[in-house]
Amino acid sequence: CTSKQYDIDITVATCNILSANDYKQRGQGFAGKAGFLQEQFKNEKLHIVGIQEAKSREVGTIPGEHYWRIIPEHGDAKNSDVELWVSRTLPFAVAGNSKIGIEKKDINIIEAAHRIMLVALRTAFIDLDIVVTHAPLSRGRSKIEKAHAIEHWKVVSKMLARRKSLH
Repeated sequence: CTSKQYDIDITVATCNILSANDYKQRGQGFAGKAGFLQEQFKNEKLHIVGIQEAKSREVGTIPGEHYWRIIPEHGDAKNSDVELWVSRTLPFAVAGNSKIGIEKKDINIIEAAHRIMLVALRTAFIDLDIVVTHAPLSRGRSKIEKAHAIEHWKVVSKMLARRKSLH
């Protein structure tokens, strides 16, 4: 059995972008917005970005110039809320003189619900489970707000509990 040593360098961020759309929607979005955001994330050397309030109409793993956009099914909603953007151009690891990136086949949506997505990132050098969520506000203004927030985190907890048993 031979093993390979990898030097791993991954930078992760989260961002509420108000809309990833390339069209104007209620004052948000503009032509080229997704590409503009990808360029900013690339310049900051972000490997993985959890996106909130994406409002995308697309579904699936969509290649952008610099990032894979992982967008879950929206269910009854006409737009998505959360996305995961994974760099297509930045190396995630180095083995010897080889820089290693992420390919589309390495990324899989495991489970998704309204405002929550669990993604598995599996490569020869790393196994990651990534949660992207957009939790409801819970500033204590009302019992209903608190109840929505509590229910949201219960769904996240159950999703993660199911995942733990698979490792």
